[in-house]
Amino acid sequence: MQLPEATKTLCQRLGIKDISTVALALQALTALGNGEGQLLKWHEDAFVTLLTALRGEWDERTVGRTVMEQEEPFAYQAQRKCRSVFAPLGLVKGVEPIAHCAAFIADTSLVLTLDLPFTEVHFIPAWGFPRKLLQHIACAAWGSAFPADLLPWTLRWRSGVLVWDANGRIRWHTSSHPSSLIPHPSSTDLPQGLTIGSEFVALRTPVGAALRRRQSVPPFLHGYGLLRSEVHHRVKNDLQSVIGWLRLQAR
Repeated sequence: MQLPEATKTLCQRLGIKDISTVALALQALTALGNGEGQLLKWHEDAFVTLLTALRGEWDERTVGRTVMEQEEPFAYQAQRKCRSVFAPLGLVKGVEPIAHCAAFIADTSLVLTLDLPFTEVHFIPAWGFPRKLLQHIACAAWGSAFPADLLPWTLRWRSGVLVWDANGRIRWHTSSHPSSLIPHPSSTDLPQGLTIGSEFVALRTPVGAALRRRQSVPPFLHGYGLLRSEVHHRVKNDLQSVIGWLRLQAR
């Protein structure tokens, strides 16, 4: 895994020795959840963005950006309480609702934030969901210092997910035909570590493996997002007009 040069330089300036393990976890979580994540460092009364991942790919444009407390209140809570903080009902960023969490990374004093789209959530029954197995997979991949509860939170309620145990048995799937979700007959054909492909994302460790099929966004969701964006824009313009009228009347 190759980190952006701007991130390496910023880590040296802030005295951070190694973020490779946390960066790998950020890359995996954003790829499996098809979302966006940031790695933040509290510095001089504000957060500094060390790294941003979008669906598993690095976004170098935001490296070094200053993030105030008001912009990331959950990240501030996680940093102050030294634990993971989840938005109970999600958030709205821009025009789309998202699932949001912020996690404090103890050994490095960093905060990781994760945004996952609600448009990909399927309210399937969660009975039998292998939360503990996914936590073991996370610990095997990234060590005990990283919050293991983020991996099951990323995959819970999401479609196209398969989870295997160490013996190659399927412990969880969100399809009536689990074999049709992947191009491989078993988990043993998956390479060790993180695999990001055009059709699926997989994380394999000695204690088990997790896979999620990549699905294209349906056209009606693109239309829905465009409609939400247009409504948001028009309402904002109307509010600006009302504010201008009130200011004129006050004068």
